[in-house]
Amino acid sequence: MSHAHIQDEPTTGQFQAVADTAARSALDLEPERPATKHIVAVISVLVTSALIMILNETVLTVALPNLMVDFSITAATAQWLTTGFMLTMAVVIPTTGWMLQRFTTKGLFTAALLLFVIGTAMAAFAPSFAVVLLGRIVQAGGTAIILPLLMTTTLTYVPPAHRGTIMGLNSVVISVAPAIGPTISGMIVNALNWRWVFGLMLPVGMLVLLLGLVLIKTTGETRKIPLDAFSVLLSVFAFGGIVYGLGSMSALFQGSLLPVLALAVGAVALALFTIRQVRLQRATDVALLDVRSVREEATPGARPSDRGLIPATSKIPA
Repeated sequence: MSHAHIQDEPTTGQFQAVADTAARSALDLEPERPATKHIVAVISVLVTSALIMILNETVLTVALPNLMVDFSITAATAQWLTTGFMLTMAVVIPTTGWMLQRFTTKGLFTAALLLFVIGTAMAAFAPSFAVVLLGRIVQAGGTAIILPLLMTTTLTYVPPAHRGTIMGLNSVVISVAPAIGPTISGMIVNALNWRWVFGLMLPVGMLVLLLGLVLIKTTGETRKIPLDAFSVLLSVFAFGGIVYGLGSMSALFQGSLLPVLALAVGAVALALFTIRQVRLQRATDVALLDVRSVREEATPGARPSDRGLIPATSKIPA
């Protein structure tokens, strides 16, 4: 199974629920859209951020043999640089629905890019494999935040006439970036070495961070809501178990039943997670993920905001 395919599990497959969770808190609010030029600038910054972050998921695929030699590790150990990245994203993404309501757009963008820059720097100058792995986990934390932020910002502020085009562009970035990652990595590794895979990303990440700090404005539209710790725990086992099980299927050919066990635990935890979200939504309307969109059919003629598709969590003033 390709890494690009596995990427869809913890990211694209959860965008709808994340967007709906943020939207349900303000369905009656129609945010005032900023000037078109400002929207273009902000979306461009977010798309560029998402591109370089998603590239990092598969960018080490070609470089793994070099890392194995430099750190004297096995292939199974080196593979954790990719598996750890995906697991972190699978665990963090379900909490972004809460983050989008609790923090401003600029705050989340800053946190995501800082995590990415710090993780990239750690991996580029890592003295040991453990530091590289830790850097990858930190990178994944930033990536998990920026992806839902890109989607919700697009749904909120892009005019309906252009929303489909921008969402299509977002989907292209999410789909293409993991596919071209190994190619870019191979070119860099052949010309330089594996550390430059991170070294060349570092200034790009810092530049995008600076642009975002200038273009994205701070707003006060946040909502203080509780974070259900039990839901977070269930999501860790649910999405983490499924992603790990799918990512380690090759171990079945070696006689290991760990992937099957991980998938079983993930499936059970996912069922419990879904049940809890439905109950929380009915009782308090503060579920970690709004899973009602999975079973609701779109009402003909309804606006996106009527179906919970536009999260009015923060404004980007012109």
